[in-house]
Amino acid sequence: MYHYFSLFLNKHLFTCNLLLERDQLVRYKFKWTDADISPIDNKLDKKEFFSFRHPEHSPQLIENMILTIINSLGKTHEIN
Repeated sequence: MYHYFSLFLNKHLFTCNLLLERDQLVRYKFKWTDADISPIDNKLDKKEFFSFRHPEHSPQLIENMILTIINSLGKTHEIN
């Protein structure tokens, strides 16, 4: 299946690598936005940048990760 998808994209002037890079950039943008706490100016200070690189050390980002995981489980699995 992946091979046919790759051929299709190559035929239409896309490459799988570009799509993967795009997805990674989107993930980085979400992480960057999560780390930009106060003021929300799309610029990270040293503490925010550390949180961006190491979200496991930030209570705020740990809470965001937990909520994201819980929400994704709620959408894909029924919780009893």
